[in-house]
Amino acid sequence: MVLAVDDTTGPYYLGGQYWREGSTQRFDLEVQQTPSDGKIVARSLPNADRGQYNVQVAWYTTRLTGPATIGLGKRASEYATVTGIEVFANTTPPDAPAVISQSGTAGGSFTIIFAPDLGANYHRTALWRGVPGSTFADATLLRWNYDTSSEVAITGSVPADGARYWLQSENGSGKTSAAVLVGQYIP
Repeated sequence: MVLAVDDTTGPYYLGGQYWREGSTQRFDLEVQQTPSDGKIVARSLPNADRGQYNVQVAWYTTRLTGPATIGLGKRASEYATVTGIEVFANTTPPDAPAVISQSGTAGGSFTIIFAPDLGANYHRTALWRGVPGSTFADATLLRWNYDTSSEVAITGSVPADGARYWLQSENGSGKTSAAVLVGQYIP
């Protein structure tokens, strides 16, 4: 994680810590001055993918050189705390799955054949279901498919009162593709 802060006038030094949500173990931010753009940059050690972190920074009157000096420096400002920072190692979602064919009947079975994006950003594809006429926002996740074949078949049964189905792919960091409407099967 990288935090950039505008420099301040006066003999003040940035100091801060970060910790994973729910943990009591805190780590110091590594502070670097970058005079070319007037910013001070603070960096953390590598963070866990999809982990949530909190950060706390303040200005001090002495330069902090490690965990033992945090308590020695006189704090010259209130802490600025940001909570719930979610870390994503891969922010590029996969391409949406391509529906090759689909068939089904209300009260019967369905078969969906699709081609997932098998690139570096692909992890899995979800099958979603909603009532006839619903939108994807109202759909319910049915199951995940981890198949990495160039063509994947999914089968199942359609409720007697019908349903709409969507596919949506996801990368390992939880970033999703656009949802693709597969079809609607009505009685």
